[in-house]
Amino acid sequence: MTPADTRRALHIRGAPPSEQSLPHILGNADFTRYKNAQQRLAALGLTPDWQWSGQADGWAVAYKGGCTLLLARTPLTATVAIGNSLYETLKKAGTLPQSIQKLLDTAPIQGGRRVAALKLDTGTGLSQLVTLVEAKLKEGG
Repeated sequence: MTPADTRRALHIRGAPPSEQSLPHILGNADFTRYKNAQQRLAALGLTPDWQWSGQADGWAVAYKGGCTLLLARTPLTATVAIGNSLYETLKKAGTLPQSIQKLLDTAPIQGGRRVAALKLDTGTGLSQLVTLVEAKLKEGG
């Protein structure tokens, strides 16, 4: 079976996949990335919750007030939604690294929020994810 074949399990509506099935569904590399992201977000006090994200993205792991891990995407991708007022506050403060600010500046706007998509196939993506979530938590956004 190819990775695409096994990831199809994430597109079956009903019950989310079990933690035990994720190494097989995601493959070793993306499962390790998933666990690393999960640990870093847990350290920020966020708890995961499975949610159905529609047929295109299938099952995802959402963190209330933080971000969403889209497991069906290759490579593993996280999204972070930043409201316009928080975006303006962060931009004015100039506290974000330039690479993250540029990511937010070019992020698509959906429902009054900028939605940044971060690929977690490098350490940079995970670091950017944690930085954005920390900013959201600090500013209450």
